[in-house]
Amino acid sequence: MNAEHVARWAEAHPLSPIHVDCATAVMLKILDGKCKMKPTEKLVMALLYERVKHLPAKSSARTSTS
Repeated sequence: MNAEHVARWAEAHPLSPIHVDCATAVMLKILDGKCKMKPTEKLVMALLYERVKHLPAKSSARTSTS
């Protein structure tokens, strides 16, 4: 799985705001070392997060770094 594949998947399967929140939460777990996913799964989630981090989220506490 690579960035291009994840980008195509994200375009074909738009995330709802709550799913954007979920991707953000998983990315935070990856960054703080608490994620128990396999390394390849972490990579896919990080790539997905990069694709969706600009999208509207349900959580009002989410902030943008871009």
